[in-house]
Amino acid sequence: MTAIPAPILVTGGRRRVDLGRLAPACTADWHGTCTAYRKAKCRCPHAREAHRLYQKRAREGRNVPALTDATGARRRIQGMWALGHPSQVIADMCGGTFDRRQIQRMCIQQHITPHHHDLIAATYAVLITRPGTSVRTRRRAAAAGYPLPVQWGANIDDPQASPDPLDVGGVQDGTDDPIDEVAVERALAGERVDLTDIELVAMLQAGTARGIPLARMADQQGINYFGARKMLGGDLTPRRRQQQRVEAELLRVGHLHNDATLAALLDVHHQTVTRARARLARRGERVAS
Repeated sequence: MTAIPAPILVTGGRRRVDLGRLAPACTADWHGTCTAYRKAKCRCPHAREAHRLYQKRAREGRNVPALTDATGARRRIQGMWALGHPSQVIADMCGGTFDRRQIQRMCIQQHITPHHHDLIAATYAVLITRPGTSVRTRRRAAAAGYPLPVQWGANIDDPQASPDPLDVGGVQDGTDDPIDEVAVERALAGERVDLTDIELVAMLQAGTARGIPLARMADQQGINYFGARKMLGGDLTPRRRQQQRVEAELLRVGHLHNDATLAALLDVHHQTVTRARARLARRGERVAS
């Protein structure tokens, strides 16, 4: 039974790629590329075609360079890390062309193939619109000083370009926010109300003065008992401070960044920003525009 020949494939032959023997009499070690034609003396039809196209494009000045500058790919990978996308996620998004170690090595290479550059650029275009899942990756990238994607413009591939500075700025502590006494009374009556931190402290203090058990109030409002004890003294738990900080930044610059970018700037999980945005929406507070 005669084997069905492989389809004729054309390639520039940048790597030692074996596309299979098509000519039974060919004794080359690998087949099908321009490099196989020149170095291994392959005379299979697809190698001849690859060599013909290579010479034609060289005469016309249309040859695709074997390697291109890796600056743009390196910056894109570092930007994806800064958003919290680990190397394995980036490799998977590239369709299995790379593994995570190859992604990491690409950041120390000076040159890569145009095909690999295009794969990284396409993956970057997708992942910068999605929140990263790895806080560890994001923190490592921040410690290494890798710029966020928002700091690069159209000059990301320019080796002479520098990232734009990005200043988060100070955060208001929000201690002068007005207290909604109606909401506090509703919470004291046993209703689950979305209170601000100051309103929650006021509710706990007023409820304790009325003899309402602290454990009951904490359970009704869905907060930890020990956190409620701390708030009863007028102090905020670390988590509440973080929420307050995120909400303040959303009100200040939330219109400039998506949740993933703001999370990277504030070194918090992207869902912390998403939940804070939802809380502000429920309270009718508008993000700056």
